[in-house]
Amino acid sequence: MRRKMSLSFRLMSLALAALTALAALSGCSAGGGGRTAAALARYDFGALPDEGGTPPVRLAVAIRVSPVAAPPALSSDTFQYRLRYADDHQMHVYASSRWTEPPPQLLTARLRDQIARRGHVLDSSDGGPAVPVLKVDLDEFTQVFDKPGVSQGVIRLRATLLRGSTLIAQQSFVATSPSASADAAGGAHALSLASDSAIGQLLAWLAAQNL
Repeated sequence: MRRKMSLSFRLMSLALAALTALAALSGCSAGGGGRTAAALARYDFGALPDEGGTPPVRLAVAIRVSPVAAPPALSSDTFQYRLRYADDHQMHVYASSRWTEPPPQLLTARLRDQIARRGHVLDSSDGGPAVPVLKVDLDEFTQVFDKPGVSQGVIRLRATLLRGSTLIAQQSFVATSPSASADAAGGAHALSLASDSAIGQLLAWLAAQNL
């Protein structure tokens, strides 16, 4: 009888341990860290920046804006950061922070809004062959930690201006902005500012083209 009770107790202990492990796994989010999906913080670019009372330079013609293109690593809503001081070649992802949309979509919307302030913006399917087409490739969109506790938002864009199949101009743009805090919230604000800066450079270049 004592042997049967001992065996039953051991079986109950094993079952309890298995249930505890299963509960721990089910409580973790896909990104790890023991956070559930409901606890995710989501970030966007915020409101359009104020022009500061200075009217923006008008664009001479309407521009057809294609959706911003990006490599697969930048085409999801994950929030990426890099520890440059430790390993500049390894990307990391915040477990409990995401973008509201993939960065290419956020940039496409921001770019179209900024062009609309300066003239007429058309979707990629609008307009005839004579309408200039702006294509933008997103090459980097990362919070970079240069040392522990110190980071910046870094964005790299490549803009290509076409009319039909004819290349008018092409230019790359880089912008950075320091993070006020060494976390996702600080990185989101820094990347928003860096994005607006890069778009501002792009629009100045666009306005200088002979269209």
